[in-house]
Amino acid sequence: MKTDLMLIGERHPLIHHITNYVAMNFVANSLLAIGASPIMARAEEEVGEISAKCQALALNLGIVESSTARSMQIAGKAAHENGVPIVFDVVGVGVTQFRMKIASDIINSSHPNVIKGNASEIQALYSHQIAMNGVDSSIEPQEIEMKAIKLAQEFSSVIVVTGPTDLVTDGHRVAHIKEGHQLMSKVTAMGCTATGIIGAFLAVSSDAFCASLHAMKVMGIAGEKAAAISRGNGSMMINFLDELCNLSGHE
Repeated sequence: MKTDLMLIGERHPLIHHITNYVAMNFVANSLLAIGASPIMARAEEEVGEISAKCQALALNLGIVESSTARSMQIAGKAAHENGVPIVFDVVGVGVTQFRMKIASDIINSSHPNVIKGNASEIQALYSHQIAMNGVDSSIEPQEIEMKAIKLAQEFSSVIVVTGPTDLVTDGHRVAHIKEGHQLMSKVTAMGCTATGIIGAFLAVSSDAFCASLHAMKVMGIAGEKAAAISRGNGSMMINFLDELCNLSGHE
């Protein structure tokens, strides 16, 4: 993990992130904190060219419209064709058929290196039929470990299942990440930030499993450190960025 953090700080990889409007600022600042260079382009006319030139692409279903969906598909295809690693966050994928179709189209055309979601989202992606309440998970990641493994094998992707204990699997290796703090769930865009951080680690590591594992541990460690000195979610947001910045090259 320390080596990857140092490489991110030295190389300043360009991470193209198509994410929630409400998350863009926090994600960008988090990427800057660890030494990466964020770009948030989403216009259909340029996303393909940008994705082909960046060092990683991070896609997020959070706030999705038809235009954003097209941009993500164009960006994903360009990244895949040019060997640029992709992480895809399937936010709310089980809520509507619209989201499920977009997710399926992106996975089939872009073949993301990493697919990320909470337990309900990953199970929905696996079964295409699960009742959900909003985009919050009501299923413990441990309950779907075998489904995550099978999904990783089917898609030849690393699956990241987020929750109280995060799960990372490439279909063969499995890791559980227990770092983190419940106060992180009170800060908007923490999940989107994790997607971006995974992208930064993918940019400097050829092993998507290790990149995902290291990224999630970095998120958790920074979250724990920030929570220990925070009075609420407002100070948590700022302290998290500071701790993320201070982790670079020191953990």
